[in-house]
Parts: sequence; C-alpha cells; structure tokens
Amino acid sequence: MGHAINLANGDVEVLAYGDITQLVALVDWLHVGSEKSEVKRVTVTELADNELAHLTSFTTG
Repeated sequence: MGHAINLANGDVEVLAYGDITQLVALVDWLHVGSEKSEVKRVTVTELADNELAHLTSFTTG
C-alpha cells in the first residue's frame, strides 16, 4: 500500500507500507529504477504505523 508520485522538482516520492521483505526488495529496485530513469539517490525514512493508517491501496500519479 502507498503511492509513487512525481514531484515538481523532478524527484519521485514513494510511500510504501507492507511486509519488511517486500519493502527491502522495493528499496533495492528503487536504487536501480526503470530503464528510462536516472537514479541519483534513494532516501529511506521509517514512519510510525499511525502515519500510514490512511493507506488502503497503491496509487501512482
């Protein structure tokens, strides 16, 4: 659950909530990115469960 959105400055924000194994795999993939992306850095910030309670699906936009 979460979202991936393009920010005005060209960054992409990914907010994800789920199983730790899946999250680690996602972060690993974010370091590589898609074939058309140019990954300069990945910053990981852990949030408290109550900060993610509003998530019910994964959206992009």
